[in-house]
Amino acid sequence: MSYRRRSIFSGPLFAQLAALFALVAAVTGCDAVADPPAGPASAPGAVAAPENVSSPEHGTESIRVSFDFGGEATAQQREVEWRDGMTVLDALLALEASGIVVQHRGQGSRAFVESVNGVKNRGAGPNWLYYVNDKKADRSAGAYPLQKRDVVLWKYTAEK
Repeated sequence: MSYRRRSIFSGPLFAQLAALFALVAAVTGCDAVADPPAGPASAPGAVAAPENVSSPEHGTESIRVSFDFGGEATAQQREVEWRDGMTVLDALLALEASGIVVQHRGQGSRAFVESVNGVKNRGAGPNWLYYVNDKKADRSAGAYPLQKRDVVLWKYTAEK
């Protein structure tokens, strides 16, 4: 008795599955091949701008926060309402309401940002560093006080 090998892509079952897939795609309006979203927000780690957080003008009672995800994409700048005693970490955590996901541990001078939007520190690098008014920070984000109109850049980099 000899057996003939059959491909799984032949026969009535495959034809029925293909027809079902085409029907579902047609009913839901899906294309078999979707175009990727355009713009910087489609790059890995990029953050789409929420409608009610960013502002084109830097307000006098606000802090501007932006992100550099290692050169692949820079997120749009965000404005955070400044308050007396606010730290860099406070400003970062205030963005969670707009969809920024932050993981950190500790507080005050022992605060450490571990990841932003799922992009994690890697120990030997790259890691998250921050700059205030174009100056590299010299202390924990939880211990760096902000002033009105400060500009904070969170940068994912291998720089030390």
